[in-house]
Amino acid sequence: MKLVKTFADIAKFVLWSDSPVDDTKRARMQIGLRDGNPRFNVYTGGKGKESMINFGMNIVDTVTIMNILKDIAKGDKGNVITARALGNVYKDGQQTKEVRDLSRLHIGKSKEGIVFLSVTSEERPKIVFSIQPSQYMLFQDRDKQPIDPGYISEKMAIGMADLILESCAALMLEYTREEYTSGVKTTVDIAGNDSNGKPTGRTPQKTAQGKFDDLDELNL
Repeated sequence: MKLVKTFADIAKFVLWSDSPVDDTKRARMQIGLRDGNPRFNVYTGGKGKESMINFGMNIVDTVTIMNILKDIAKGDKGNVITARALGNVYKDGQQTKEVRDLSRLHIGKSKEGIVFLSVTSEERPKIVFSIQPSQYMLFQDRDKQPIDPGYISEKMAIGMADLILESCAALMLEYTREEYTSGVKTTVDIAGNDSNGKPTGRTPQKTAQGKFDDLDELNL
């Protein structure tokens, strides 16, 4: 699958909820990719671009959020943490220094112990996606009594976070491989000796002096 400069949804990762827009459809949240960066894509059940809500992230944002999700899952009921995706305001086609909210990701645990995710944006419907089994999956104990839904939700959320964390590592390496094999970037031979220890005949390039070359300037 091509990653560089492309959009894609990961179809096997999806959370479902009732659509507040159309009673005949269901809303869904999926993990998508934009130029190799993960994002949550919410399809509210309506039509057109106005029916979508996106929460964009980079790899570091994603692993941070997934670790927060694990903490929320293992933590107290009623806790909610919100991440805000910000962007610059454009006026007359020019970027300004003014910043506005693009969307917000809410990571929480209900008073009943159900872990949830929600992506919100101005003038878009608010939808909560509970992390719990579908109606076609039932967990029981040895006496055929249902397992506490909060316990199952916690395990599902942690498992989901671990899956995405592992995927981020693979994604980062695959994106780098694609950049260099497609010609977007080129490798540079190391000066001095090659991988076999033989001299290459090249000398190291002089680098421009950095702003903080002298650590004394940083008062560390």
